[in-house]
Amino acid sequence: MQALSAMLKASDISNPTRPLQVYAVWVEGIMKEFFAQGDAERTLGLPISMNCDRENVAVPNCQVGFILAS
Repeated sequence: MQALSAMLKASDISNPTRPLQVYAVWVEGIMKEFFAQGDAERTLGLPISMNCDRENVAVPNCQVGFILAS
């Protein structure tokens, strides 16, 4: 189970190691997902989750935080 967990984690955080043009596609997709969540939270009057507020998130800083926290 530990090996499977480690493989899942490695695959989740591996995108920054890919060529820049591949990584950029993944960043665009995840940010669209984050921002859609933030938009829904805003519409429902809920607190907006970290990295999900399209009005206040700097995408490069978000990605650096993701890489360093992983």
